Parts: sequence; C-alpha cells; structure tokens
Amino acid sequence: MIPGPAPCSRRTCSSEEGKGKEKKSLKCLTFDPSPYFRSHIIPVLLNLLESRDQHVRLTLLAHLGGYAPLCEEEELVSVVLREVLVGLKDSSDQVVGATLRALGDLVPLLGGDLVMGTSRRHIFTDAQPRVCVRGVLGSVHLKPTFLISL
Repeated sequence: MIPGPAPCSRRTCSSEEGKGKEKKSLKCLTFDPSPYFRSHIIPVLLNLLESRDQHVRLTLLAHLGGYAPLCEEEELVSVVLREVLVGLKDSSDQVVGATLRALGDLVPLLGGDLVMGTSRRHIFTDAQPRVCVRGVLGSVHLKPTFLISL
C-alpha cells in the first residue's frame, strides 16, 4: 500500500488556446517521486541485484547511474558494490564490460578508494600551460580552456 501523497509544489502553467485569445492560468501539480522510489522500488532493485540471471543483471547495471544516487550510502557499500563486483569474475565479456561501466557510476558516489579497494597514488599531472593576463587589477594566471567543436 502506497502512503499518502508526497509533498507537492504548486506552479502556474499557462496555456494558449489559439490566436487572439487570452492566456488562461492553470494550476499544475508536480510532486517529487523520489520518496516513493526510495521506499518501494529501491528495496526491490536491491533484491534483484542478488539474482544471477544475466539479462536482469545487464539491465540493472545499465541503469545503475539512475537509481544509485537515491540509495543510502550503507546500501551502496553493503549491497550494490558487493553485488556489482561479483560481475568482474563472470565468464561473459558483456557482463564484465557492463560491470566496469557500473563501477564508473559508483566512483562519484563512493569515492575511488572504496570502489577500487586499494589506496591510489597520483600518476597524472595537469600540464596545461598557464597564461598570464595583465589588467587593471594586476596579473592573473589562468589556464586556457580549449573547446572542441565537432
């Protein structure tokens, strides 16, 4: 049974029914579905992660970036990360590839040290040249930004 409505916010929407007619003001209701998602859907997804069906696993891994931010950190560490790491040992290249992509989705949420399981060291440096810009307020050292247009 779903509890009462989530906190709603009211906003005014306007619609125009044709040329020369006045705009009508309509009250539109919007609500945040994330409390329902957290309380009803996340537990189901966490149970499904324990499934060993390849199609279920691939679907859950493909959409991990959409639902992982709604999980509690404890759930991410104890259930999601643990179950995702199991996919690295699978013999299917498709499952291993999806698992590596899913681990990439977990890094911003949990941090690289926790996801990788080891301490890391600084390997790459930022070697962009600094440009000195002199103006009214003095000298400012900036790093140029390059835009790539396709």
